[in-house]
Amino acid sequence: MSCCGGVAALHKPWLLSSTACFQHLPGVCYRLWDADKHLDEATAPEIYDADLAPLVLELALWGSPDGSGLAWLDPPEPDAIAAATQLLQQLGALDAKARITEQGVSG
Repeated sequence: MSCCGGVAALHKPWLLSSTACFQHLPGVCYRLWDADKHLDEATAPEIYDADLAPLVLELALWGSPDGSGLAWLDPPEPDAIAAATQLLQQLGALDAKARITEQGVSG
């Protein structure tokens, strides 16, 4: 992940080889990457690399700042949720009980 101008951006690894493009379906497959690029099939889920602060803020708005009770495909690491919560508390977007503040709603 890189941060440019305060905006987080993920640099995604290639996910499929050019030969793996819907081989079981008839039709045409358009490769949207260079032929010499191949993807790692064991790439970690994006949630492990993403900035979780926006997610934690949205969860707090829903009333579940830690995301407990959600059916995650790949649940975020508890330490990453805790770090995002701490950052949002330092910024004044969440209170000490991880509830969204007025600043968090308007921010």
